[in-house]
Amino acid sequence: FFRVTNRIQELGILDNNNVISYFNHDFKNYTYGLIIPLNEFGSLSLSSNKSESIYSITDNIKTTFSQVILDSDQLDDLSHPKNGYKMTVNYIYNIDNKKDYKYINFNVDYYKSYNFNHTIRFFSNYKKTNDTAPIHLQSYYGGFEWTSGYEEFSLSSTKLLLFGIEYQYHYKNSTTIRILLNKASQIKLNNYDIKTLPINYGFGIKIKSIVGPINFMWGRGYKDPFNSHSKKRNIFYFNFGMKL
Repeated sequence: FFRVTNRIQELGILDNNNVISYFNHDFKNYTYGLIIPLNEFGSLSLSSNKSESIYSITDNIKTTFSQVILDSDQLDDLSHPKNGYKMTVNYIYNIDNKKDYKYINFNVDYYKSYNFNHTIRFFSNYKKTNDTAPIHLQSYYGGFEWTSGYEEFSLSSTKLLLFGIEYQYHYKNSTTIRILLNKASQIKLNNYDIKTLPINYGFGIKIKSIVGPINFMWGRGYKDPFNSHSKKRNIFYFNFGMKL
């Protein structure tokens, strides 16, 4: 395969004062490689990449990196899963005179249903890189599926481990009521580790539609996401469709 990416988006990253700073990220990437199907267990993708990341007028980073993605999909339904698991391992390796870095991201979803209308989902995400990695690899987009109760870039870091559990009740085959708990058990911010983080939660609804799943969730978390003694606040999420 051969792929060209030209994307402009706003990224958030925690600065040295643990305040989120936002960057206008202009990303250009050229990728070529191959995808190896693993029978019915998923696929293995091997690729070589040349990219250019522009965060400001003076911050222009050009890198060449290799990427390996292992994608194992054993879900019964990709848009509305009830049983099975999905596991993705994303590994990036760069050798450069000034910007050597490694990046790994591992996430897994496991679904188990009983009595048809009830589904339990277990999920976990692990991410690790070093300080020399580009900003877009350190930033972390959370949201309703993984980090309910957090703002979208609150968990940007060079290391992150989180896990959670979700209960789903399927009503009339078109509507799913969701209750989600998540906990970031470890995060590395600016060269120091935080290992005791509060538990956040959310309540939501998912509706089947012709444009894919429509999701709305109310999340409840802490104003300071790393301090269980700070005040709680409400965060709302809305999206439709799905990422393929």
